[in-house]
Amino acid sequence: YAVLAKDKKRVGSDYVLNDGDIVKIVSALAHG
Repeated sequence: YAVLAKDKKRVGSDYVLNDGDIVKIVSALAHG
């Protein structure tokens, strides 16, 4: 995930993850 966020790769269908989004997602997964 970190690599995808840093490189701003396209994830899913129509959105781009940034460093802030990745942190939230990883945090959610870790606490989910």
